[in-house]
Amino acid sequence: SLEIFKTESDLAKAVILWLEDYQWEVYQEVQVFGYTADIVAVQNKLVWVVETKLTSTLKVIEQTNNWKGLAHYVSVAVPRKRDQLMFGKVLALFGIGKIECDREIVEWIQPVFNRKALSENITRYLTPELKNYAEAGNSEGKRLTPFKRTCMEIVREVEKSPGITIKELIEKVK
Repeated sequence: SLEIFKTESDLAKAVILWLEDYQWEVYQEVQVFGYTADIVAVQNKLVWVVETKLTSTLKVIEQTNNWKGLAHYVSVAVPRKRDQLMFGKVLALFGIGKIECDREIVEWIQPVFNRKALSENITRYLTPELKNYAEAGNSEGKRLTPFKRTCMEIVREVEKSPGITIKELIEKVK
């Protein structure tokens, strides 16, 4: 296979375009309950978490497994390589999907559908800023945290209403 993905962000960009081609609304670097998902895709009421990794390791299986109760689908996207048979078998055992990427993207293993996913625990954190605030898979750890989002809301309110009191600010900022 050709090494066409130099970084995790390169891989994530390809997966995002693929998801968008299938009409999924994509959010990047979504932080929920101390975990950060590279990609959260939403279509109607369905939520799909995709972790992008350049290597197929147990760590990525653990990372994706953390999302299983919160998303309807959970998958790993990795570059297509030979000798990934056992990795795929372990993913399937856990109900985690596998998206293989090179010049084409193929959903090699479909994730198990979690009908009882508590997806509102993810969707309530999704805002338009998360679509492009930070690139999925970035190596700088850049993400829009709830704290950063609160700071941005405070700045917006103060710019909108110079002289606003702390009490008024607390009432306006969620």
